[in-house]
Amino acid sequence: MSATKFQEFDGEEDWVVYCERLQEHFTANQIAEEKIKVAILLSSIGSTTYKLLRTLCHPDLPNKKSYKDLVSLLNQQYCPKVNIWRERKKFYETVQEAQESVAEFNAKIRFRAINCEFGAELKNILRDKFTTGLRENDIFEKVSELKVDANLEDVVAAALQRENHLLERKSTACGNNAFYVKQKINDRSRNQSQRHSTGYQDGGGQRIRRGMYSRNNEKRNYSSISSNCTACGRTHDFRKSQECKYKGYICRNCGKKDTWKKFVNKTSVILWKKGMYQIQILTVVVVNKLFIV
Repeated sequence: MSATKFQEFDGEEDWVVYCERLQEHFTANQIAEEKIKVAILLSSIGSTTYKLLRTLCHPDLPNKKSYKDLVSLLNQQYCPKVNIWRERKKFYETVQEAQESVAEFNAKIRFRAINCEFGAELKNILRDKFTTGLRENDIFEKVSELKVDANLEDVVAAALQRENHLLERKSTACGNNAFYVKQKINDRSRNQSQRHSTGYQDGGGQRIRRGMYSRNNEKRNYSSISSNCTACGRTHDFRKSQECKYKGYICRNCGKKDTWKKFVNKTSVILWKKGMYQIQILTVVVVNKLFIV
């Protein structure tokens, strides 16, 4: 039963492809008898196609024709003669689209070469069209390094290898970026949790920050408690000026305490603390006429 039954032709499928598949069905099931091949064909083409074939065979019935004659009649109906020059024009105008992979582009130009009748020069023409039709990118640069007489298989293999390398590198970069973003989000969440844990709720359920300043007043009061430190010249809480690490340092140039911030034209200054022989080399940057370490 399975040897005599084949998929029905619906009229939309490529007739040439259907005939090739049907022939492989005959080969796989060792069907060589002409009468059986005709019967399988007529029972597989569907009622619409059978009516068309019956009209083409008139006044004879289709089963009175040979298998070869039936296929020839249907070829005339479903495979009209194509204009070779139009097919070649379409072939030579083919280029790789923006989102088209190397494998997809290779298959496309091979398909468009079917009706071009290039004959023995087919592979060389496919090689040239494949190379010149690639997008201007790293893949084309890699392929263009090959010898001009390289065969088609080597050219396609080089393009596929380069494409895979670029995809792997892009995938690795995306993975690293995703890890970095995830780490930053985790750090931010952890910092927010730590800030929340330092407060308590009042009777109304409002979270209040410990100490003198609430979160709402923190930014508003910052300018009133901040000033340029007399020791280092940077802007920070004036209440911490006495705790500044540079408090008491002596300028090597003028011999005075807390004056190193005045050296506007110096790229670096050397300070030491009296009696401690502690030397620090500080690289400073001018920002709004102030030195920031």
